[in-house]
Amino acid sequence: MITSNRRLTLEITEGVLISNPDQAQRTINDLRKAGVRFSLDDFGCGYAGIGAMRKFGFDSMKIDRSLVCSQTGTRGKRSQG
Repeated sequence: MITSNRRLTLEITEGVLISNPDQAQRTINDLRKAGVRFSLDDFGCGYAGIGAMRKFGFDSMKIDRSLVCSQTGTRGKRSQG
């Protein structure tokens, strides 16, 4: 049982937002009033740019692994940690 909505963070992918952005914004706004936080998951694997995603005001953003890791060079290996 959740005792505080401030502890609840919902992860949303770009696809959900793009399919119906107006409804998504209304839902996010309503839940945010109740203390729920939001994280954008897998950013960069869809079609939306960062400008389009900024209007939703996410509390955090999880970058898609394909943007962080290089498949061919050592540079990507260093970025992993």
